[in-house]
Amino acid sequence: MKFWLSFIILCSAGASFSHVNGENLANAIHIGIVKIREAQAFNSYASTSLSEFNVEIEKRASEKAKIRQTQKNKDNSFDEKSGALAYLEDVLSNATNNEKCKKGLGLLEIRVEKAKQEKDVTLSKAKQWLGYVQKNYCFGILYASDVEKLNADYLLSHYPHLEKG
Repeated sequence: MKFWLSFIILCSAGASFSHVNGENLANAIHIGIVKIREAQAFNSYASTSLSEFNVEIEKRASEKAKIRQTQKNKDNSFDEKSGALAYLEDVLSNATNNEKCKKGLGLLEIRVEKAKQEKDVTLSKAKQWLGYVQKNYCFGILYASDVEKLNADYLLSHYPHLEKG
């Protein structure tokens, strides 16, 4: 009983004071409800966008992990020593008339012959050898792109016999 009495008094007071600011009570309630809905819609949009962003981050992380795994498998299925030596021998087989470059290629040939006896020949070492010859002896004849071709992707695509297993 007290509840209904207080409810009636509150409604009648609201109706009598609703014209003070120039709006009736129904419009004021409607505007309040619209503002509440806008705030809720914005919050739900923000949380939805954040969820989509988090999903996108997770997708990219899983794609990176797959790429790393693929690269790791490719590196494991590739004989670096054979690939490096095969590429360096192809570089050595190219003819040149430049005496300075011939000297550098001669030094590289000696290094390749020593590398055939070694066990720990890697692509990075072969890149260093070829890069040294390219910079100091054969600049303009051998290019930086020739040095950069010493990678697993290029060698596997051009020397398919290098794949293990």
